[in-house]
Amino acid sequence: MKLSHFNEPGSILIDANIFVYHLTGEQDYGAICSDFLKRVELSEINGVTSVLIIDEAIFGILITNAANILKITKISTIRNHLKNDKKLCKRCYQNVEIFLDYIDILRDGGLKLIDSINYPLFRDLLSFIKTGITGLPHDLIHIKLCRDLKIDHIATQDSDFDNVPGLTVWKPLTN
Repeated sequence: MKLSHFNEPGSILIDANIFVYHLTGEQDYGAICSDFLKRVELSEINGVTSVLIIDEAIFGILITNAANILKITKISTIRNHLKNDKKLCKRCYQNVEIFLDYIDILRDGGLKLIDSINYPLFRDLLSFIKTGITGLPHDLIHIKLCRDLKIDHIATQDSDFDNVPGLTVWKPLTN
């Protein structure tokens, strides 16, 4: 489903890539994500995200900014630069501050922030595997959060959610 067409009455989980595309102005999806998040800011959409998703977005912002500055794409090399180059790290974290300020603005509007991490949660992930829903831990945590909060929609470009029963994926598609 096209993210720009989202007009459902319930909540939608907002994945990290939506925030990263918005903040970095990604050429294919940035404007669509910005328009969507503006609707959350205006409380036209009930958005939900988690502390884990915020962490993923911060990592994505750091990597994207450092990649643009360094003109390289290999993530392990970028990570090493961020760890060892204090000036680069400080420069990239300026955009993280902008992002966190924006999250505060969204929270004043229609965004609910959930702290979803606790140890028993990881045991719950095993039940997904037993029922045929597989994936990496972060994705399974997002699915669990949707199930626990009775959220049927997710805003993401991540294809790992495409075949999850009961979850409608809304992507920042241009066509």
